[in-house]
Amino acid sequence: MKHEKLLRNTAFGLFMGSAFTLLFMWVLDGIADDDWKKFASSIFSVLAAFAGSTLALLGVFSNIENQKVLSADARARKLVAAKAFLPAALSKLCELSAKGVRYSYKFESLKSDLGIDSFREKSLNDLGLSDDTIGILKEVIECSDDKLVQDRIGGLLREHQMLYAQWGTGFDRTRVLPINHLESIQERPVSWAYIYAISCSMFDFARNETDTVDENVNERDIRSALNFCSDGEIDINTVKAAIEVHARDFPRRFILA
Repeated sequence: MKHEKLLRNTAFGLFMGSAFTLLFMWVLDGIADDDWKKFASSIFSVLAAFAGSTLALLGVFSNIENQKVLSADARARKLVAAKAFLPAALSKLCELSAKGVRYSYKFESLKSDLGIDSFREKSLNDLGLSDDTIGILKEVIECSDDKLVQDRIGGLLREHQMLYAQWGTGFDRTRVLPINHLESIQERPVSWAYIYAISCSMFDFARNETDTVDENVNERDIRSALNFCSDGEIDINTVKAAIEVHARDFPRRFILA
C-alpha cells in the first residue's frame, strides 16, 4: 500500500475522520435545506465516526504488526551476531574439556606434583567458563527458534555446571578419603570427553554449514573425544561401560527433554 505508513498512525485516522466531516458539512451547507442538513449531518457524523475509528484501529493493528516485524528482525540480527562468536565459545569448551580429561586421569600425579591446594586453584580456573562465553551461548538460546539448538546448548551448559561443581567438591573429599577409583579412572575423564563431543557436534551449525544440529552424540563420538583428549593414554576398553552410559543418557537429556 502506497500510504501504509500514514495508516499506521492512529492520529492520522482521527484527523481523516474529522476532515471528512468538516468537508461534508461545508458542501451540505451550500446545497440542502435545513431538514436535510439536520438529517444528513446526523447520519454522516455517525459514518465519519466509524470511518475515523476504522482508520485508527487499522493504525493500531499496523503498529502492532510493524513492531513484530522489527522485533523479529532484531532477533535475527542478534542470532547472526551471536553465531559469529559461537565457534570461539565452542572452541573454549573443547579446550577446557580436554584439560578436564587430562586432569582427571592424571589427578593423583598432578596433586602430588602441584600440591592439592595449587592443583585445585589451577584446575578450577582452567575448567570454568568465562562470563563472555556463557553470554554468547545464552544469546544463541534466546534468539534461535530451533528447539534442537536450544536443547543442545542448554544441555551443554547444564552438563558443564554439574561436572564443574562435582570437580570442586571432589577435592574436599580427597582431604579425608582417596578419590574413588572408578570415578577418577572412568567417570570423570569420560564425562569431560562427553562435553567435548557435544561441543564438537555444534560446529557445523556455528559455521553456518547446516541450519540445525545433528540429532545425536553416540559412543563413537565420545570414544574419539576421549582418545584425542588423552593422547591415546587411556585404554578405551577400561572405560567402555562409562562411555555406554553417557551415550545412552544423551537422547534422554538432549532430545526428549
